[in-house]
Amino acid sequence: MATYAEVLPVIGRSFPLLLTYSIPDGMEDRLEVGSQVLISLSGRTAAGYVVSLHSRRPEFENLLPIEAVLDAPLAFTPRELDLARWMADYYCCPLSQALRPFLSEVGAVRVRRQLRLTEYGRRQLESPAHTLKEETLQALEMIRERKGKISRRTLAAVAGARRVSALLRALKEQGLVEETASVISPGGEKRDTLVSLAVGAEQALETAEKLSSRAPRQAAVLSYLARLKSAERTAGTGSAEVLLSEVVRKTESLSAVRSLERKGLVRTRHVPHWRTPWPDAPTDHPSSFELNPQQKAAL
Repeated sequence: MATYAEVLPVIGRSFPLLLTYSIPDGMEDRLEVGSQVLISLSGRTAAGYVVSLHSRRPEFENLLPIEAVLDAPLAFTPRELDLARWMADYYCCPLSQALRPFLSEVGAVRVRRQLRLTEYGRRQLESPAHTLKEETLQALEMIRERKGKISRRTLAAVAGARRVSALLRALKEQGLVEETASVISPGGEKRDTLVSLAVGAEQALETAEKLSSRAPRQAAVLSYLARLKSAERTAGTGSAEVLLSEVVRKTESLSAVRSLERKGLVRTRHVPHWRTPWPDAPTDHPSSFELNPQQKAAL
């Protein structure tokens, strides 16, 4: 049973290192390659991806445990990780950069950190006899004015980008402020809308014919979805859902889709947006490939 995990922190576009964390009792059954977790990194909470599980005790001491396993989809599959490792080795780039093509735009959780005054910090700020430095006083006043909703970036306006870490460390060591972390769940930023028929293809075509004179765009939407559904049924490949953006591109009418949805003739659902560099590329592939002469010679 695995007792350690190699984790890739989600703190930058090209973080170069994998960090080792221990797996607390009771957590091992919930971890797998691609799991999204919370970890402690440089004294603060960060999100990370699990890239391997093992039982090899690291040589260094003071091993930190994984703080939590997030209820989020796997960020990548083992096969995608293998390909990313090959890409990182072949192109001499960090694994985090090689993994980027496989990650959903919204699939990864983020950790939002905010600063707030402690009770002691509030008393010091309100005391007329305080001995706070001007820089410290400005920072505390800014935190109070924002009612705790302030980030490190905002605090940098007081101390400058180079000194913000030192200032924050001093504020926390003096017990004047505390830093909290909250998880921003995936899927809340960008979503796609899928459209499909709520009736059979035959009924949709009959309705389209009736609507062709007074609502030609609604008729065009129904005809398009009916043809798609018939083709999918013939191929046996699924429920004939299509992106709303594609329907609008084909029929040039968003309002027609909304009207048909209100009539109960089509239905829509929202799904997380997944990035792809080839949005219009076909997804079906031939079952076999014919090698060219150069490929045959290489084999």
